[in-house]
Amino acid sequence: MKDIDFISAVSILLPLIAGLFRFKLSGNDFRWLFIFFLISAITEFIAHSLKRNGVNNLWLGNIFFLLEYVFWSFIIAQWLHSKKIRLFIFIFLPAYFIIWCVTTFMVLDFYMFNSYARTIESLVFVFLSCFLLIAVSTDTTQLIFKNPKFWFGSALLIYFSVNLIVFGTANYISSNQEQLMNNTWIIHSFTNIFANLLFAIGFLCIRQKAI
Repeated sequence: MKDIDFISAVSILLPLIAGLFRFKLSGNDFRWLFIFFLISAITEFIAHSLKRNGVNNLWLGNIFFLLEYVFWSFIIAQWLHSKKIRLFIFIFLPAYFIIWCVTTFMVLDFYMFNSYARTIESLVFVFLSCFLLIAVSTDTTQLIFKNPKFWFGSALLIYFSVNLIVFGTANYISSNQEQLMNNTWIIHSFTNIFANLLFAIGFLCIRQKAI
């Protein structure tokens, strides 16, 4: 369990290194993606260090999940041209922030894993990544497997759809059966590694500044 957790944390270096190689070729959206993965890597390092020293790191995860939601919302809104979808993204942003605050500080605790907000985040990005992949599939200007957005959208869809049940049941299982929670979290670790691999492929597909 500890080995796969460590490999999962280190796998964030895959998109970070790939993004570094393509940074000069990237447009602003992919440069922001690189910065996000840099923040993710720093967060993973701090979280792993805290856990290794027996210090609660769930509060750090709660902060990062909020940042993650805001970041991917803006990126996907930039990539999608549907006015209805973009309207949904920007209307739901403040709603999600309220949900995050209420569940983090009132329903649960800042030092507990927020399964409520994380589940809602997963549902939203399963929905948005599907629309992104549909948009990419109808783009005739570029081969789908050479389009970075295809790989990023696929990574998001796989990561959030597979982990939807893991996130949704995390608080209940962890409070009742800790060993079962450890076993369940392996699903997250493997999915995270695979998603980071797809993110890395997405960066390596970048060939020009404006895609």
